[in-house]
Amino acid sequence: MKNRIGLLVLFLSMLWLASCHHCDTNYDISQVKYGTSFGECFGYCAHDLTLEEGTSDSYHHWYGGAPDRHCTESYDNWSSLTESIDFEAFKELPEVIGCPDCADGGAEWIEITADGETHRVTFEYHNDPETVENYIGELRNQMEVMKDICL
Repeated sequence: MKNRIGLLVLFLSMLWLASCHHCDTNYDISQVKYGTSFGECFGYCAHDLTLEEGTSDSYHHWYGGAPDRHCTESYDNWSSLTESIDFEAFKELPEVIGCPDCADGGAEWIEITADGETHRVTFEYHNDPETVENYIGELRNQMEVMKDICL
């Protein structure tokens, strides 16, 4: 009887694994980058953010001649951020979605590096792909924090 139960558990486990098409979602995310830009702009119109465990690094690019700004601060939300990212789903997104910065509507981009693999997606400003909805708010919030510190 014990052998039959063990075989049944083994069979059901194998069946479950075979039916799962995205089972391995435990990627080791090492870096998340985020940015915004507006092509027809004067001032600090392009902002880049790089997040790694414990660190938030930002560059703010001036269009028109003034020096760029760079800041580095500690970042405490790394675990929460990376746990909200489905890297497998993110990798399925095309590199460009819509028409980023057409008619100076602005562009946003996200780049994620996990297990040595990097994928970048650029999309229209505030027209988020559904796949990033779990974490785009955190990226935007951290960008605002860094702007307040740097600018």
